[in-house]
Amino acid sequence: MDTRGQGSGWSVGDTPDAAGPSGPQVPGMMTKGITSKETYYYRRLFTDGVRAVHAARTLSMVDPARVAVTGGS
Repeated sequence: MDTRGQGSGWSVGDTPDAAGPSGPQVPGMMTKGITSKETYYYRRLFTDGVRAVHAARTLSMVDPARVAVTGGS
């Protein structure tokens, strides 16, 4: 999963953050959108992760009972 708004050197393209600037924040992502539960960056990021797992489990070549998640930061 490409983390929205951050892009990466190993993935093709970029997943922009549609919420864009959302109020005051310190540099980085921890406080992005923090003034609203609808725009808080990490709420939306966790939702993206759950949706990615659900999508992976629907693929015909995937055993939905054996999906694992790993990553790094």
